[in-house]
Amino acid sequence: MPPPYSTSIPGPLVDGRSIVLKGRSTKKAEGFAINLEYESKADKKKDIAFHFNPRFNEKCIVRNTMVNKNWGTEERGGGFPLQKEVPFVITIHVNSKHFKVLVNGRHFCDYKHRVSLNLVNVVSVSLGIGIDLLRFDGFSGSPSQSMTIPGPLVDGRSIVLKGRSPEYLERFAIDLLCESKGDIAFHFNPRFNEKCIVRNTKVNNNWGTEERGGCFPLQKEVPFEIVIQVNANHFTVLVNGQHFCTYKHRVPINLVNIVAVSDGINIDQFRFDGFAPVIPGGGGFVPPGVQPEKFNMVLPGGGGFVPPGFQPEMVNIGLAAKPPPPIYNPPVPLVTSIQGGIYQGMMISVSGHPHPSAKRMSINLCCGSGSKDIALHFDVRFDHIGDKNVIVRNHRVNNQWGSEERSISHFPFIPSSNFDILILCDAVAFKVAVNNQHFLEFAHRIMPPIGVDTLEVTGDVHLTLVRFQ
Repeated sequence: MPPPYSTSIPGPLVDGRSIVLKGRSTKKAEGFAINLEYESKADKKKDIAFHFNPRFNEKCIVRNTMVNKNWGTEERGGGFPLQKEVPFVITIHVNSKHFKVLVNGRHFCDYKHRVSLNLVNVVSVSLGIGIDLLRFDGFSGSPSQSMTIPGPLVDGRSIVLKGRSPEYLERFAIDLLCESKGDIAFHFNPRFNEKCIVRNTKVNNNWGTEERGGCFPLQKEVPFEIVIQVNANHFTVLVNGQHFCTYKHRVPINLVNIVAVSDGINIDQFRFDGFAPVIPGGGGFVPPGVQPEKFNMVLPGGGGFVPPGFQPEMVNIGLAAKPPPPIYNPPVPLVTSIQGGIYQGMMISVSGHPHPSAKRMSINLCCGSGSKDIALHFDVRFDHIGDKNVIVRNHRVNNQWGSEERSISHFPFIPSSNFDILILCDAVAFKVAVNNQHFLEFAHRIMPPIGVDTLEVTGDVHLTLVRFQ
């Protein structure tokens, strides 16, 4: 969305809601502004409840309020955590008494309300930056986070949700719905304020008896994975790879056709395992030689995403094999084997966040543990030996490095901010997506790449999840 940009806020600014802006400044920008405004066409009034104005030329961020065209007293403290042309994330949390602002995941300032918020109805962004994302968290009017289930719930199938809970959220829910009757076959409701996960069923608008047993394995702002496995008599739920509970079916599940996640949760991925593949808008396909009932797929929509450049037809062999379990919060340096070796169509997911003062982190796809041969060296340099915000790609054979590749469209990594890297091995290249966007390709130099059987991750990074699929 090109600036200047303004849009209506999908509901009142009440305690617990947030506005998130991701973007980067232009090279020539001296500053930009994010404004939370009250606009009334009837009386041609435009007040600004909160003016957040980073100024590169002054190395400060000015906060203020404008009422009846008159500015109030500026607030300027807090340092200057932004750089030109470097991606940023600015989050404005709404509190009953103030706005709390985070920049790149770190608290920057609180700004006490100077006017009533109940009339604020517009957010605008001025010239000076490129906007990658503007998101409203916790608003009932925000986009629906639901998806049609691509087939009946039968024994052996699973629904997988990857995401994280924002700091302000007290609870969320995953519901398996019978759309035709309006019933909820399975309500899975983590409650941070009660430190429990409630399970229930709703039929004819009446809730059944709650089940609350079990520990509370979730934390705010920490990525999680929830897997709901379908059994003939019950659902089995895994949280972060560990068995959490079983829930006996209270209603026939053959009519369940929707999975929905309540507003506020940040969804990284919906995945349906064991379902015959139907790619929305794509007509569907079955990869050659793969049995549909064993096909594991990632569906676009509802938070799940196939990055541009990762076409389904690339994923055409090897998927019938059961992938190894995900690795949660592994230590760094990480050296782990790729069971059976890499193959065309394999995807490797690496999630985590760089250290606050990160200098460098690397991902290597190696031909054997401790091998000197590296098929892909993906080297992220925040500030290393004169390289700043550089990503070097290379290969190594017989202890000899090849020619480096350095060209990138932008630098997508931010210290202390979460990232998701997806590496796809296709017939001619490794294709890399970062944060659900196709980022670059690295043509195979070791052919064929099937000798790759080890993943290494080193450097200034905290890993939260590694998965082979």
